[in-house]
Amino acid sequence: MPFLSGTETELMKKVLFSALAIFFSAFAYGQWKTTPYIAGLSWNVVENDGDNVQFFKPSETWYYKYYPTRLSIEKMFQLGISVDLAFTYNQYTTGKIINNEINAKIRDYYAIDAKMKYDLNYLFGETAWFDPYVHVGYGYHNTTKVSDLFKDRLTGSTHNLGIGFHLWITKDIALSTETLGKWAFYRRGGNHFQHCVGVVYKFGGLPGRMYTSDTFIKWSQRMIEKIKD
Repeated sequence: MPFLSGTETELMKKVLFSALAIFFSAFAYGQWKTTPYIAGLSWNVVENDGDNVQFFKPSETWYYKYYPTRLSIEKMFQLGISVDLAFTYNQYTTGKIINNEINAKIRDYYAIDAKMKYDLNYLFGETAWFDPYVHVGYGYHNTTKVSDLFKDRLTGSTHNLGIGFHLWITKDIALSTETLGKWAFYRRGGNHFQHCVGVVYKFGGLPGRMYTSDTFIKWSQRMIEKIKD
């Protein structure tokens, strides 16, 4: 049974796409010239054990590769807001649990996720080296070698919610970790977790030329007016 009705699902998609479009459109506004990017390379774990969530049981429920298979690019804006686009590859190996069943085939897992992030230092105060954040977004994952019977349980669109943090070693390089829950739009079996650990590198931008909150508010008002038109 789907989480939402067809009308509710379409409305949710429109809301998510509109929110992401507003923030990605900031590139056209010009903030990309003054604020930095963050590129990331990380290891990732996919945990898809059905309704019976079993944390910290890697031998039974965690799927991962021994080399980094997740690439991400993030654009920072003002007031702790940034947008992030990530591409992931993983693999469901045999003998572990998927949706309360033992996986009998090797299946490749691909995912693309777009999300908006908020730096919690803007609420609790700047720490310089520790950057915790929350994020929300939209994603799509695809699993190969899946029969029609199980395809809607292992492939589809998700709305995502998670937390993470950066530990800055230098002003440009940090260790990064994050966890996100992925909830399927249609089928409960498509729900799963993804955990990531890696390294990020911050580059670009013009130090000292940061937009004020007044500038951001005025830009937001103009974007809202454009959407209304």
